[in-house]
Amino acid sequence: MISIGSRHETVKGNLLLRFIELDGELYLRITTGNREFIHAKVLREPSNSKDKWLTFMAMLLESWQTQSYFPYTVELKLRDGEVYGSVSFEIPIPEVKHTKENRVIAIDTNASPIHLVVAEVSKTGELLSYQKISLHHLLGLSQNSKDHQEWILAHQIVDIAVQKGKAMRLF
Repeated sequence: MISIGSRHETVKGNLLLRFIELDGELYLRITTGNREFIHAKVLREPSNSKDKWLTFMAMLLESWQTQSYFPYTVELKLRDGEVYGSVSFEIPIPEVKHTKENRVIAIDTNASPIHLVVAEVSKTGELLSYQKISLHHLLGLSQNSKDHQEWILAHQIVDIAVQKGKAMRLF
């Protein structure tokens, strides 16, 4: 069984297979016809911190609070006497705040010597300023340490772009 959600405000996400809260627990309200329903308790738990189920649950909670619903599709399958479900939904794209209108921050990687160059350029590509960042400190680190240092560096570069109100471009 599959039910495709709709953006229409009366559908509230999905007309036939709708997630609802009953007594503090999550249920799937399954329409059987003529305004009759079956309520199936949802037993889904997130598998890790990056599980899209967490995003879906956050969006669902917000939609209940704001009464601004989003479409989602639910598919139910029967396997060995058990009902399994899957949900698909569109993750909203965040609003773009920094565009090329205000120039860009360009990032270039170089192998010898190993470093990054973070350059501020105009709309026409003229160099306004640049900063060279050595990457030698990453050599010889464990993968976890290297990942952590790269994460810090990425955030530093994003901070530079945000402070200057510019978009970023990787070369």
